[in-house]
Amino acid sequence: GGAGGPGAPRRRLRPRRHPSAMSDEETRPLTRRVDSRPTWTCKLCAQSRNTEDSDRCKTCGRARGHDPQSYRKHLDEIRKWNAQASGELPEDDEFKWSDSWGLICGLFLLVIIIGLLTWAYL
Repeated sequence: GGAGGPGAPRRRLRPRRHPSAMSDEETRPLTRRVDSRPTWTCKLCAQSRNTEDSDRCKTCGRARGHDPQSYRKHLDEIRKWNAQASGELPEDDEFKWSDSWGLICGLFLLVIIIGLLTWAYL
C-alpha cells in the first residue's frame, strides 16, 4: 500500500511549479477520501473515525462502549495532587502560622549564621 493505506490509490509526486504557471485544475487543493460509513467516537481517546462495523477503537484499542470511569477518577486525583503541590490552597483553608514553622526556623538560622559571620570578621 501507499501512504493512504492498503486500499488507497498510489499517487505520484511531481515537482511543484509556480502557481501562475498552473491551470485551474492543478491549483485546486487535493481532497482526502471521505469514508461515508457511519462512525462512533471513543470516550477515552476521542477518536471519531471509528466505523460502525469495528468493535475496537483505532487509536487506543478499547472496546466500543467502554466507559473510562477509573481513568477519569485517576485524572481527578492527579489534578488534586498537582493543585496541592503547586501551592494552590482551597478557598476554605485559611493561613496559619503553624503551617510555616519550617520557614520561620530557616529564617532564624539564617539570621544566626549571618550574625556569627559578622562577629567573626569584625
